[in-house]
Amino acid sequence: MSDQNSTVTLELLGQLMRDMQSDMLDVKTELRDHRSLLLALAEQGRRTDRHVTELRDDLELMIKMEVMGRLGQFETTVGHRLDALEGRAGAAEAEAHPS
Repeated sequence: MSDQNSTVTLELLGQLMRDMQSDMLDVKTELRDHRSLLLALAEQGRRTDRHVTELRDDLELMIKMEVMGRLGQFETTVGHRLDALEGRAGAAEAEAHPS
């Protein structure tokens, strides 16, 4: 009876060992999959950062162009109005002090 219990126990231990090895392989496979997913996620994060930087640069350029365009238009308008005022002031001065 003692030999039979030892054999059953050794068979049981062998089966448990095979089950543990199978589970370990499954865990290693899952870890490999997780690592691949994390690497893909990190790469996607880097691509997103680059894209955001490019968008920020494009937006900055667009805003600068818009501001500079409006400033140029404002300077032109102010210049024309000053020219008109100088013309009127010159005409009024000529009328006030005829030579």
